[in-house]
Parts: sequence; structure tokens; C-alpha cells
Amino acid sequence: MLELTRDEVTKNGVAVLTHFAEPSPPVQTDRVQLQQVILNLRINAVEAMSSMREEARQLLICTEKEESDGALVAVQDSSPGLALKSVDRPFEALYSTRVRGVGIGLTVCRSIIEAHGGPDVGRRE
Repeated sequence: MLELTRDEVTKNGVAVLTHFAEPSPPVQTDRVQLQQVILNLRINAVEAMSSMREEARQLLICTEKEESDGALVAVQDSSPGLALKSVDRPFEALYSTRVRGVGIGLTVCRSIIEAHGGPDVGRRE
């Protein structure tokens, strides 16, 4: 996914930093679905950082091996984040802060992550 999106990220002045576990933890996944998650998160990050100075735009992608023989994947950007009034809403279907967003990307990400045994992302109950 990094190679596939390199041109778009570069065009938007985003520096991509990576820190991958060595050796890479083996996991059984649906590769296409997890690629979709990374793609959605990358699109959201680039959009969220678009109003920032280019030198401040950073996207960090890391992996770690978990004790349970799983893997942890973290994606973090340097955007200012969400307004406090919106912090509980990003994973709601059809909610978007983006002008051209339809509000489905993070909902899809959450369902894919949960289907792969990940945590209940974005749920506050």
C-alpha cells in the first residue's frame, strides 16, 4: 500500500515514516480488506493535514508483534485532530467532516478490524 499511494502522498507534501517489527509478525488475514483499511486511513490523514504547513505533515505507520501471536498496526498523522464536539462521531455511518466525504470509510475500517479480531475501534459504551 505504501508504494501504491506514494505519488499521492508526495503530491500532498506528506512525509511517511514507518517503523515495522522485525521480523514481521505472521498473521492470517484478508489482505485486500486490510489494504482497504490502510488506504482509507491514509486518505483521511492526507485530507486532515491539507490545511497544515507542508513541513508539518507526517504520517506514521508502525507494526508490532503482540504477545498473543498477533500483530498491532498503528497509523498516526500530525493533523490537529477533531473538534471536541465531534470526537465520538468519526465511526458513525454517514458522518464526515470532509467536504467530499460520504462518511462510510471509517465505519468500513472498524468492521474490517473487528472481523480480524481487532479491538472495538471507536465504540464508547
